[in-house]
Amino acid sequence: MLATLKDGFEVIVRDDCADDWEFLEILNAVDEGDSGKIVTVAKRLMDPEELSKLKEHCREGGKVTISRMADAIRELLESLGDSKN
Repeated sequence: MLATLKDGFEVIVRDDCADDWEFLEILNAVDEGDSGKIVTVAKRLMDPEELSKLKEHCREGGKVTISRMADAIRELLESLGDSKN
């Protein structure tokens, strides 16, 4: 499934995440403040190649900032939610 960031960057995400209880549990943990789980969210949401593309897109000044990557993951999840409505 194709998901899009607000700046137009597109990445392919796994279709099976939408109906995955354990993925929902991980998202809930992030929502409850376990910000370290955002890495697990990204790894379950995308194949390694797509995750690498996203990291390169988020790279600023030679590094991938936590805030930019977290924002991108949030945007992708919102994009998926919008496409279901």
